Amino acid sequence: VVNTPYDAADFGRRHGFPVVMKRAFSHGGWSVRICRNAAETETAWNKLSEKRGKNWLVQPIYDWREKVRGRVMEDFWLPASRDMVVSKFISGRPAMAQAVAVAGRTLGTLTAVVEETFPKPVNPASVVRFIRHDEMRDMVEKLIAHWRLSGFIAFDFVLDAENRAWFLECNPR
Repeated sequence: VVNTPYDAADFGRRHGFPVVMKRAFSHGGWSVRICRNAAETETAWNKLSEKRGKNWLVQPIYDWREKVRGRVMEDFWLPASRDMVVSKFISGRPAMAQAVAVAGRTLGTLTAVVEETFPKPVNPASVVRFIRHDEMRDMVEKLIAHWRLSGFIAFDFVLDAENRAWFLECNPR
C-alpha cells in the first residue's frame, strides 16, 4: 500500500520497473495501470485518484453500490478501502482458479489460463482454456482453509515462463 505517487515511484526504483498500480476493491481491471517509469506512476496515480463526475441519473446508483459494498464487506469480511496498491510486474500469462468452499473446506476447483481479455490486457477474461495446474489448486486450497472462506471464490494468478504460479488477488463472489 502506498500513500503518494512519490511512494509508488520509490517502490519502482527500489524493486525495478515496471510496476502495477491498482486501486483496492476495484473491479474488472478498470483501476489497474502498468507503469514503466516514475513519470508513469504519477500519471497513473492522478488518473486513479480522480472522482467520478456527478451525473444526476447515474450517481445515485454508484453511491448506493459503494454504500452497500462498504457495509457488506466491512460487516462480513474485510473493510472496503480506497487504498492504492503497487506491486512488481510479473511477466507471464494471466491465469485463474475458480473454487467453491464451505467453512474453509474446498469442495472443488477449476484452473484456467486466459486466452483473451476485453477490451484491454488488464480487463476481465473473455476466453479461457481450462488446464490442470496443481500449484494453483494447492495454493487456493491453503488460502481458503486459512481464511475459512465459504462460497464461490475467484483467484487471479500470473504463470511465469517456467509455469510457476504467482498469486495476485482473491475475489469472493
